[in-house]
Amino acid sequence: HTQNMSSSPPHTHASQSSKPPKTIIFIGCGHSTSLLIQSLISSHHKLSALIHGNDSMHSGKVRFIMLNDSPFSVYSGMIPGVCGNQYNMKQAMLAVKPFFEAFLEKTGIGADNGTVICAKLLKIDKERKEIVASTTERENQFYWKGLDTKDEREESDPNTGNAGRTFVLKYDVLMLNIGSQTKGKSLLGDLAHEVNVLPTRPISHLPIKVTAYENTLRQEAREGAKQEKKLIVVGDGAAGFELCCVIHERYSKEFSKDEYVWNITLIGSHDSLADASGDKSLGSYLNSELHRRNVTYINSTKVVQVNKSDILTNTGRTLPYHLLVWAIGADPIKVNNGDTPGEKVKLFKGFFESAPTLQNVSEPCIFSVGDCAFLEKTPWVPKAGVYSVRMAPVAKHNLMIVLEALLQNQTVTVPMKGMKEYDPQKKFLRIYNVGNGTAIGIWKGFAQHGRASWWLKNWIDTKFMLKFHAARVESDEQVKELCVDPHSKNWELFVDRWEGGNNGELTMGS
Repeated sequence: HTQNMSSSPPHTHASQSSKPPKTIIFIGCGHSTSLLIQSLISSHHKLSALIHGNDSMHSGKVRFIMLNDSPFSVYSGMIPGVCGNQYNMKQAMLAVKPFFEAFLEKTGIGADNGTVICAKLLKIDKERKEIVASTTERENQFYWKGLDTKDEREESDPNTGNAGRTFVLKYDVLMLNIGSQTKGKSLLGDLAHEVNVLPTRPISHLPIKVTAYENTLRQEAREGAKQEKKLIVVGDGAAGFELCCVIHERYSKEFSKDEYVWNITLIGSHDSLADASGDKSLGSYLNSELHRRNVTYINSTKVVQVNKSDILTNTGRTLPYHLLVWAIGADPIKVNNGDTPGEKVKLFKGFFESAPTLQNVSEPCIFSVGDCAFLEKTPWVPKAGVYSVRMAPVAKHNLMIVLEALLQNQTVTVPMKGMKEYDPQKKFLRIYNVGNGTAIGIWKGFAQHGRASWWLKNWIDTKFMLKFHAARVESDEQVKELCVDPHSKNWELFVDRWEGGNNGELTMGS
């Protein structure tokens, strides 16, 4: 899906309408936004009627832009399975460009009234109704079609401090779905780019790092001596537990006990796994699985320092590691947020503060969904994919109301008549993949461990990805493009290529 484009963005075709089009910008193609767009495709007659009215020949009323910081979107629910060699990476990926182009075509919006841009959001200015984004030459090869501005500004990335090529886009409505970043990232520093340090974000790097470390093990195994390997997983939530199990399961299958003996430690801030999971019976199953794998669980503990080969806890313990998995939760992705109070979008601890309608409490034309949203009325909602998925229908319904108001030159408010409110469920089906063809599931207080739970999880996840079959990723080279880490010195040394069979096996190069 790549194109050789010039580095300077061309102008779009002029609209046939006398008035400038209303511009809707989707920023981030995560769970919520991808489902929202898929729903718009399914109900394209409603969207077409809203935009075109009775004049089927009219065009240019509305322009849709997708801005995503990668050419691909990754479904997080399948990533532990990819790490465990149960899926191929391609099965968990969505190609953003063909997906959005299908939306433009099937809804009748047309390519002249929409575009995809591979870039990262740097700043929002709600007073001027504009965003500043940055891109790189590497990203330019994917998209540049359709930008109607050459307004470039000096703007540094608030997450890295780096300055890059920037551009400005005007908007009428923003749909923010930019996700989150690794909590405690400052403790990892540059170590986050080492092959044996695995933060859970960027999530696309995680499976390729598991494979990269497997190659390291394979090289060391040729020396013939039996070795003890220390795996430390920091974080006793669902992600930490699953990664602990699937990585151990994968390496245990790849290497014999005569090659490696695994010493595994799971460190968590909760008092127990029952506390971490919120259910006593579920916690009992989780404990049993860790016991079966001889995993040492250290509870009520936080890591305060990470070094190249060991970590230091708040209790004063120093624990050495060969492989470190960092899964302690989510911090907000920083966005420069205007220069004066009037320009600022309302945030709560860095997350975009949303009303129940998913509109920002300070700006009715900005929606936020997924991990980047903080819900003012339901602050207990965790950063989990199941909540992001349930936000999509509400966001779609309310977006249509805002769009209709804008087209009729009405004032947009928080809330508006006819809007739906997102009511997050407190109980939902949870299934923990343990990597061996079984899973631990709980529904309405009933917990179960077995193949039936894994069958159900696999069915749910694969069914979800089938919704986007038209945007599936076909090429192994696309996987490498997504997963490459330009900061890692030895990346290409360890990872050659991905090849997918039905069982998700990886064939490694030299």
